[in-house]
Amino acid sequence: MYEEKHCRAEISEDGKTLKLYFQKKVYGVQYSWTGLEDVTDLVNEDGGTVAVTVPVGDASLNHGSFYTVDGQYTADMVLYKNDQYGNHIKKYTFSGWKVDGTLVTGQQIIDGQGVELKGEWTAEELSARQPLLLKLSMVPLLKAR
Repeated sequence: MYEEKHCRAEISEDGKTLKLYFQKKVYGVQYSWTGLEDVTDLVNEDGGTVAVTVPVGDASLNHGSFYTVDGQYTADMVLYKNDQYGNHIKKYTFSGWKVDGTLVTGQQIIDGQGVELKGEWTAEELSARQPLLLKLSMVPLLKAR
């Protein structure tokens, strides 16, 4: 029997059979983003609440395996932070998923190394409309004739 760190070879007692065992190297796909570290309570354009979480990767892929890039968070996706009146006060735009600075989408292949998909949320302050509050004393009273 012959044994190394990632392979093993066995020859049968009669010398007619050789068995080879190889341990495949495993690669991972990881996601990370910047720009939303402490942001909660975001909404979409229609005002629906969005639970924003970094996608879970896959740590069990071999060389030549395919993986699909997350499609929930896509390039130019926009989310908003609202004030207590429902006005958009901050806009967050997503860059899309990038590998080494290049935008990737759809199905990709593991090519001898792990993959780190990075995204960035860019924040932009918006001017919110303030609610119009009127006191009764501010409205002129019309006298009935």
